[in-house]
Amino acid sequence: MKKKNLIILAFTALLFIWSGNLWAQGNNPLAGEGSPDDLPAQILKERLKDLVPLDPFKLTAEQAKSFAATKATNRNTFMIDGRTMAADMLIGFEPLIDNIVIPYINPVEPNKVVLGLMRTSTAEEKEARRNARKKEGLWVVDGPDPNGLDLSKPGTYEPIDFDVNLKKEDAIKGLHEMPVLKQGQSQLNAGRVAFFDEKGKLIPVLLPDGTQSPKYIKYMNGKDYTNVNYCDDNGLIKAAVFRKSTLEEKRNRGDAVTMTAPTADGVGGGSGTAKLTTNESTTTSTSSMLGQKAENFSAKDINGADVSLEKYKGKKVVVLNFWFTKCKPCIQEMPQLNQLVDAYQGKDVEFISLCNDSEEMINAFLKSNAFKYHIVANTFKLANTYKVAGFPTHVVIDKSGKIVFYEMGYSPNVDSKLKTAIDKGL
Repeated sequence: MKKKNLIILAFTALLFIWSGNLWAQGNNPLAGEGSPDDLPAQILKERLKDLVPLDPFKLTAEQAKSFAATKATNRNTFMIDGRTMAADMLIGFEPLIDNIVIPYINPVEPNKVVLGLMRTSTAEEKEARRNARKKEGLWVVDGPDPNGLDLSKPGTYEPIDFDVNLKKEDAIKGLHEMPVLKQGQSQLNAGRVAFFDEKGKLIPVLLPDGTQSPKYIKYMNGKDYTNVNYCDDNGLIKAAVFRKSTLEEKRNRGDAVTMTAPTADGVGGGSGTAKLTTNESTTTSTSSMLGQKAENFSAKDINGADVSLEKYKGKKVVVLNFWFTKCKPCIQEMPQLNQLVDAYQGKDVEFISLCNDSEEMINAFLKSNAFKYHIVANTFKLANTYKVAGFPTHVVIDKSGKIVFYEMGYSPNVDSKLKTAIDKGL
């Protein structure tokens, strides 16, 4: 690989996709940074005052090395609206070319990049990144990742029940082999991908009881194997074949981002069944959400009461719980959550339950199950906004409106974790 291309790839590894048009700002790195009352944007503006932006395609080797993805932290990388970006938000999603990180230096130390600012790529920048990646044989995604989980569109997450006799050759027929990323992560919905071992035998992702298959875990989570993905013309991954990892891949491989999808049970009624195991090892902490400004929402709970984040900002800590009525792990933790509500009775804490199901289904559920949170129905779109990829998911928002806790999956000590986060936010 040529030195110039290495420099470009080292920096463009800092790319991250965000749904919507947060960064449709054109060439000006600070265009549309928010209202005068937007504190994060104002802080960012101060940080940028004496800094000089660089062309990300013309970095010296020393400049690129000073701001490699592995060195990025939430203290030196920002979104266009001033929110910070954690390192794990930056390392992944290399193929996406819609957004670009603009590096900044202090003129007194020109060889050291001290800050990065994410914004929308211009047409020229997209083309330059596309060409650089293609030259290296790397995959390019122009637009939102087709493998992203969209809870507002059931067809994008409903799992596929693959025939156990499905052959690898049939599964990958007509698909394109995607280059294995040299660094970073790939995003895929495990429930809709046909996985095969190195001998071409289908690997079940889930067992009949809903827990993840040990064989799938062995292949996906270890560094001994690398999954080669196969996608359609739109970039949607439909099959994956594992092979032994090379020494370089073992050293540098980024783990895949897999999403736990609901099963088809009850989908017609607006629900699904979370296929999560009930042991702590399945818990996933999403640090990329921590410190971010929580997206506001307004709704009415099933009793007709108004619920909105803006209403509680500056007054209360807000605890969110994403779930649905057929989710066994969600139901299993409810007694602990109810005790938590009792413990904070009369204090500045609001507990809001965001359920994917209809009011009718929730009310039927509550006839035999107690849940003391304020319950809001039909929250598929909101779950998607909060990047929920598994159930249950818990979010704690402090009084300033920032996320101080975000965790997916069942945990037997969820109450103590939430209590620590709540006390921190008060």
